[in-house]
Amino acid sequence: MKPDKRFTGFLCLLLLAVPCLAGAQEADTLGAFPEEKTPLVRLDGYVKELAMLSFTNQLTNVQYDNIIHSRLNSHWTFGPRLTGKADLRVRLFNGSTVRNTPGYGGVLGEDQGVMDLSWVPLDQPQALLHAQIDRLYLDWEEEKWSLRAGRQRVNWGKTYVWNPNDLFNAFAYLDFDYEERPGADAIRFQYYSSFASGYELAYQPHRDWSRSIVGGMYRGNYKGYDYQLLAAHYRQELALGGGWAGNIKTLGFKGEATYFRSEGRFLKEPGYLLASMGLDYAFSNSLYVQAEGLYNGSPLVRQPGVGLFGSSQIAANNLFPSRAALFLNASYPLHPLVAVSLGGIQGFEQDLRIIIPSVTVSIRENLAFLLMAQLLQARELRELRLNQNFLFGRIKWSF
Repeated sequence: MKPDKRFTGFLCLLLLAVPCLAGAQEADTLGAFPEEKTPLVRLDGYVKELAMLSFTNQLTNVQYDNIIHSRLNSHWTFGPRLTGKADLRVRLFNGSTVRNTPGYGGVLGEDQGVMDLSWVPLDQPQALLHAQIDRLYLDWEEEKWSLRAGRQRVNWGKTYVWNPNDLFNAFAYLDFDYEERPGADAIRFQYYSSFASGYELAYQPHRDWSRSIVGGMYRGNYKGYDYQLLAAHYRQELALGGGWAGNIKTLGFKGEATYFRSEGRFLKEPGYLLASMGLDYAFSNSLYVQAEGLYNGSPLVRQPGVGLFGSSQIAANNLFPSRAALFLNASYPLHPLVAVSLGGIQGFEQDLRIIIPSVTVSIRENLAFLLMAQLLQARELRELRLNQNFLFGRIKWSF
């Protein structure tokens, strides 16, 4: 059951205004708690405005979209062992996508989790207001183990762009504006056998067993390399995988792979492999470079657009619309307050290339400006007559 629309509308308006109150609260409560005490709740978050222009390679069909995004994170401490988290994000959309996409509010308001924590209190031809609680969990922690239940991020990935080990929370790299990444309604148990090793069990339930996920992982360390081994029921498939993270001298070296095979047709259908491997290096002059490759053996690999835009379209067993892909990126601080980067993705099987330049300016400690472009060359987008190039400007204030 969704919350009452009048209440959610008020809640959304309150969240859009809460940063102004939060700054005052921080000043008023400074010193309110003795050093030996922990406050019941701690608040932080941000407000940002994202403006986007999209256009074809011929500079036609120019469209404009704008999103005002406010986020409130709350960290709760109920005692020395019991903590919790409840995070709410509210986005106000307007522009071409809202005007030209029938049913857009219904798509945004559909929550994929067990708990229905997403709703649209305002859905008009010119503007759309979407609210979602994307973190809501309790965490009980002992010296050797912890148990967390609720909407959370179960992060099993090792590499930077493509994560075949990330069964619960796969995400799209181009969805850069969602820094927190999607959460999953899950129960997660972790046992720490040592500082660098332990076991983990996680269960994401669903009314339909064929859409649920349950898996176990072992983490360890061998000669400076962190490694992991996992086995899971992944919706309708068996998943077996592993990953590692370490260094070759001063060169960062990470990778992960997962083998999927149908449970119901185990002897009749062959399995397939998804694997990624990445290298990164920081030069003495602060230039930072990354390279990552993907092999995507999924039989669904040719689905148009999968893994390009929203994270809701993506799954751990189908991360990108190409059989093989390469990611390259270089970033450099021109000034302590200005950083630039240039990245690119090449899909080898498909006619797919993406160039991603960006500039980030730190205006003050909690205020930043980002200018980014995502320039796509993709046959599927041309055939569907969709815009291939995106220019973003974002200002973000954190509190």
